[in-house]
Amino acid sequence: MRTTKFAILLLFFLIFVPLQSQIKAIVVDGNLITRESVIHREFGFTPGEVLSSNDSMMGVWKMRLESTKLFNWVNLEQNASGDTIRVNVVERWYVWVQPEGDFLDRNFNSWWQNRDVHRLSIGGTVFLNNLLGQQEGIYIRRVKGFMAADGLGFQRPFQKFSHCNAWKFQIDNNRSRRAWVNSDGNRVVIREHWGIRQMEQLVYLAEYKRRFQYKWQGIVRFKYLREYASQDIETINPHYFIASLGTVTGKYDYWKQHTQALYLGWSRDTRNQTNYPTQGSEWKGGIAGGRQKCGSVVAPYAEVETKYRGFYKLGTNTSMALMTQVRYRFGTLGYNLQRQMGYGMEYVRGFESYVFDGAGLILGKMAWRYQLLGDKRYLLLRFLPTAYEKVPIQGWFNIFADVGRTLSPYQLNQNPMSKQMLKSVGLGFDLLCYYDALARFDYSYNPNLRKMVFNLTFFHAI
Repeated sequence: MRTTKFAILLLFFLIFVPLQSQIKAIVVDGNLITRESVIHREFGFTPGEVLSSNDSMMGVWKMRLESTKLFNWVNLEQNASGDTIRVNVVERWYVWVQPEGDFLDRNFNSWWQNRDVHRLSIGGTVFLNNLLGQQEGIYIRRVKGFMAADGLGFQRPFQKFSHCNAWKFQIDNNRSRRAWVNSDGNRVVIREHWGIRQMEQLVYLAEYKRRFQYKWQGIVRFKYLREYASQDIETINPHYFIASLGTVTGKYDYWKQHTQALYLGWSRDTRNQTNYPTQGSEWKGGIAGGRQKCGSVVAPYAEVETKYRGFYKLGTNTSMALMTQVRYRFGTLGYNLQRQMGYGMEYVRGFESYVFDGAGLILGKMAWRYQLLGDKRYLLLRFLPTAYEKVPIQGWFNIFADVGRTLSPYQLNQNPMSKQMLKSVGLGFDLLCYYDALARFDYSYNPNLRKMVFNLTFFHAI
């Protein structure tokens, strides 16, 4: 009887428990500048120690290396005895130009109605990557159009998989003769004047992160923002800043506001890659405090926020993505701090033409994804150098549903939809190349407005 039980347990173990290999060495080919310690970091490997491996971890390690944005191509192979992993990589160019474009209108659909090139901003960011072989980088940004922008930044990411530090410093200056100055009817109100600059923002940001384990991080961030607004804006939104122009001075050049904020937060990240994960989760949150100063008027404010994104693999080609987010700001808030939902990546699909301002938001998203183009698909671009002619490409079909609403809506009499619970469902297609360049096509049904909406974006919505 004991022999039979032992045989059953042994069979169960062999069938259902994945066999692990003992990795003693990692051999890297193709890294011209990238140090091997950066690659070891993504494996959680320390030379001289043994690393456990199985088939599923090979996929996770591959995605982690892809997420570093250092490589155009990554391939992992394990030798016959199972104690050595060979990593083959093709590094990106160290001078990398990322094109940038934006619409003065809320989205591509709104801009397409008039197709006015003056309502576009076009430019780019030059990245000087991997300067010292450990993923350090400098970027220089230049944009022209309805919004002119210049920027300079430096970042030094984590050098190890645990007990290490990361730094980031950034300066940006944004100027425009067409500016978002208010919301009315849940749409952005735009002030235009080609002869006079309408707004300017100067932003300084310094960020420190401490990685305790591979998945846990602590974050400290200081941000200084100096905002300038034309006196014409006061006639449209006298609450654009915390004090009116008449309270500060009658001079044109002096309607300014200064905001300083300190953020303390955390992040727990177990995603298999940064840019388009299929497994793991990211949970982050924190508190912030600061003050706004306009002339002699000073108003403190505080903020609490938490956000969770979970990714669950359902089958070989299918996965589920979920997101929940809650944010609330306390105190007397200028208009920029009232901007909540409908800006950047925080929106309910189907409402891309609308904004929902207030003191806070609650937002939820879910998507079922099916991979149409697999991990090994690529475009062959013969006009590129041989090392770069293979462009990795993935395609995902998704069915999604979003829900959200504004908390303590801003000027509710002007923005009646802000008190509603917003909902949408739809279909989409995500095209991903170089592991991090995303084009997203969404076709959603908006039950609040009872209409179908098509949208094209170039960033993640979940």
